[in-house]
Amino acid sequence: MLVGAQISLAAGVLAVLIGAAIGTVLGLLAGYYEGWWDRLIMRLCDVLFAFPGILLAIAVVAVMGSGMANVIIAVAIFSIPAFARLVRGNTLVLKQQTFIESARSIGASDATILFNHILPGTVSSIVVYFTMRIGVSIISAASLSFLGLGAQPPTRSGARCSTKRGRIW
Repeated sequence: MLVGAQISLAAGVLAVLIGAAIGTVLGLLAGYYEGWWDRLIMRLCDVLFAFPGILLAIAVVAVMGSGMANVIIAVAIFSIPAFARLVRGNTLVLKQQTFIESARSIGASDATILFNHILPGTVSSIVVYFTMRIGVSIISAASLSFLGLGAQPPTRSGARCSTKRGRIW
């Protein structure tokens, strides 16, 4: 059982890591530049939020084919909008602070402001949400494996439980 959990655990953590990285960059861009960037990124997030995560993951894996790499990508896709919204909100708040105005007044570039001043202020929220999101991603990866869309039967995971369930129950 522990060997089978290894795969789901690794897939869950990796999926959240990918989703957090992409979502953080999108959230920083949306919150800092606002305007059409903000509207575009947030509408894409709304589209992804409109579908249940597991349903979206099943659709993505069905299109891309089964396998753990595709499961990780699918689970990462539905992790992106949550991180983007979280980071956008923090960016909008931090952007109004005086230390950001000071950085602008001395001629700091947008990239410097984003990555040296705003991103460190959002890290605590990202870490907290990252740890909460890992559980959801592990369950999603294990569910997809159980449905036969993840790791294939020689590999120990939820797929093995699915193929042997006749003997178990």
